[in-house]
Amino acid sequence: MQISQDPIVWLAAFVTISIFSFVFWNDSPFYKYVQSAYLGVAAGVTVVVGWNNIKNQVITPLTNGNYTIIIPVLLGLLLLIRYIPGLNWVARYPVAVLVAGGAGLGLANTVQAQFVSQIKAGLKPLNSIDNILMFVGLLAVIAFFFLTGKTTRAMERMKLGWLPRFGRIVLMVAFGASFGTTVMGRCSILIGRLQFLLTDFLGL
Repeated sequence: MQISQDPIVWLAAFVTISIFSFVFWNDSPFYKYVQSAYLGVAAGVTVVVGWNNIKNQVITPLTNGNYTIIIPVLLGLLLLIRYIPGLNWVARYPVAVLVAGGAGLGLANTVQAQFVSQIKAGLKPLNSIDNILMFVGLLAVIAFFFLTGKTTRAMERMKLGWLPRFGRIVLMVAFGASFGTTVMGRCSILIGRLQFLLTDFLGL
């Protein structure tokens, strides 16, 4: 057993133990200190990243003769006019441009990623047990969401009343697997920090 002599490792261990102290000591002074330091560092990084974005995307293009960048710069500056009494209505125009552009881009990406791609993923050839189970589960989940009375009675007449119930089971299994994956991810982070304390810091 040989404790690390690296000050960076000591600092990381202090931060880790201070965060863990919240479990046993609630809002301990160490936890509050590390929390405040983290927020301060995050704010500083945000300022530096913001300045680099302004320098790389505004100042550099202007010095290279790309004056078309003036249009988005003016729209960005108009957002600040909302803090001037009597002229805050001017800020509605850049907000409208941002909302309209964001909605258009987001709609196109959403349709492709969450609609078209999922339809393609569900229409696979039924040449394996996995594909057959996925296709049956897809139909069962779709049937589960057909909650109208006419649809339910039609399924009962066709002896398909088991399909919505199977869809509920598929949904529960999917939600359970998703929750389990989340818990495993958090446990892996905890195990990683414990390994850091025991091996890198304490040298066990």
